[in-house]
Amino acid sequence: MPAWLECDQCGHDHEIPDRSFESGVGTRCPECGGRSYTVRHEGLESHPDG
Repeated sequence: MPAWLECDQCGHDHEIPDRSFESGVGTRCPECGGRSYTVRHEGLESHPDG
């Protein structure tokens, strides 16, 4: 099931990067540098809490 990140600031879609082993380095949007993002999955449908 393919997955990718969608930047919450600018909406840019990009692949999930490999983790860095450097201290203090986190995932950032390659377009705007934003740190907040949403993980998207192809073919996954949401299920409402019930």
